[in-house]
Amino acid sequence: MAVFPIPASRSKKKTGQAQAGLVRPAVKPDFDNVAKLYCDALNGILWEDDKQIVDGRCIKVYGQQPGVLVIGWPL
Repeated sequence: MAVFPIPASRSKKKTGQAQAGLVRPAVKPDFDNVAKLYCDALNGILWEDDKQIVDGRCIKVYGQQPGVLVIGWPL
C-alpha cells in the first residue's frame, strides 16, 4: 500500500473525500512502477529474488502520513 500526501491545493471537500478514501491518487508514479520499485528494493531482504513473488497487489491511497506498507508471508 502506497500512501500519498493529500495535495495542499485541494479544497476542504476534496480533502475530506481523500481522507475518507472516496478519492484515490490517480497520479504518477503508476501503480506498476510503485510495485516494481518495492519488489526490486526488497530483493535479499524479504525474498532472494522478486521472481519468487507469485501473487501481489498494489494499492494507492491518500493519507496524513505518506509512506509504504509491505506485507509478505511464505507459502
